[in-house]
Amino acid sequence: MTRYNRVGWLLLLVGSLALFLVVSCGDDPVKPEESEYSVATVTDPETDVGMVLMKDGGEQIAVLGEKDEDGEITVPTGGAFMDPSGETIAYSIGANGLPEFVYTDSWLFHFSNYTDTTVDICGVDTTLVPRTFGAVRLDSAQLANMEKLRNLGAFVMDPVGGWNSMSIDEKLAYGSTAVSVVTCAVGLATAGAGVGIAVAVVGCGATAATLTSMVGFDNVKMFATCVTMQNPNCKSFALDAVDSGVKKVKNTGKKLLSYLPF
Repeated sequence: MTRYNRVGWLLLLVGSLALFLVVSCGDDPVKPEESEYSVATVTDPETDVGMVLMKDGGEQIAVLGEKDEDGEITVPTGGAFMDPSGETIAYSIGANGLPEFVYTDSWLFHFSNYTDTTVDICGVDTTLVPRTFGAVRLDSAQLANMEKLRNLGAFVMDPVGGWNSMSIDEKLAYGSTAVSVVTCAVGLATAGAGVGIAVAVVGCGATAATLTSMVGFDNVKMFATCVTMQNPNCKSFALDAVDSGVKKVKNTGKKLLSYLPF
């Protein structure tokens, strides 16, 4: 074989190898980024926490409800938001499926007379001094969420279909939307009265993005089904902390209920 033929074959071999590598690399699927949001369903009958949506290393949103003997929620009763420090704000829903009572470490609020843009709020804190905040006009970022809640409320509470016909994504979306509206409304009401509650401002303005992004489930990973809150696979959700946080603020609310100005 001549020198020129050897060079030609070498070039052909190198070119073929390069083409093989390009095609092989091109066919290799790009791995999607791992979601920063995780979901746990909680079938432990000892807690009314039914499911938890968690942002890795940060906020958690819980959906609460009455459960059957298998630990599955049959009727939703409310929800909660817990920040990374463990501070909790919880709400219970009324017969219309809209938040009615809101609980924090030191306050109990009552929501009523929902409109397209406002909700009437009154409250009482641990000093037992009642306050009437009147019609609180929601942050513009929350108007769409308010409309969603008003449209979903009756459906969610429908005993025939309603909650039981919804997917996990839809249930968590409802819970996240309610948390967002509640925290914004409480934040606006108390800030105006000079008694701001730190965890209550997460649903307003630009910071609503945290909760709003938690409503979109295209890239949320199902993490675990927690038969008990002590399930090792569920430890990262700090379910005990969520459960105890909800119980703590609700116990405060029970003590304050008779002092509400309505």
